Amino acid sequence: MRVRVYHDGLHEASGALETLLSRLCPQIATCDFKSSIRLRSRQHGKGAGYLKKAAAAVAEAREEGFDAVVFLIDEDGDPERSQQMNAAQEGHLGDVLFPRAFGVAIRSFDAWMVADEAAMAKTLARTIDCQKSPEELKSPKEVARSIVAESMSLREFYAEVSRWVRIDHLEDRCPAGFAPFAQRVRSLLAS
Repeated sequence: MRVRVYHDGLHEASGALETLLSRLCPQIATCDFKSSIRLRSRQHGKGAGYLKKAAAAVAEAREEGFDAVVFLIDEDGDPERSQQMNAAQEGHLGDVLFPRAFGVAIRSFDAWMVADEAAMAKTLARTIDCQKSPEELKSPKEVARSIVAESMSLREFYAEVSRWVRIDHLEDRCPAGFAPFAQRVRSLLAS
């Protein structure tokens, strides 16, 4: 399965998201990453910016011969992003047949990377305390930076953590963002 993956951050495209996707849906053979910043809406007018971008993502992935599209953004404290991406997932794009997995990381993708202290400990070869509810952290990226300190870059850290993170644990710890995204990625198999 060839999948076009739209994302809104460098850390997602540095191996971490691809690893998570392949663990959730092993049938994904190829991931082609593209920044959602470059994605241009084909609809004009105000409102529902991510709904418009999601429609453009589906159209572009289909036109370019991909089998499915994955689109992951950070919530960044804006609940409308979740509403728009959920509407896009549910088929409010005019194209309900093209396989898709749209998701919103609550607050950000960084929260997923600090959700599993065992995966972080394995990555850094030292004990890491369990973080409070990842989706409630004010700044998950700063928490990650403080955990990593000078050990490695965040990109390297995220790529390695994604190899070891317990998927079921991540779903439990990030129920508003990761859990529905994981289910949507798994559903690509049924498409």
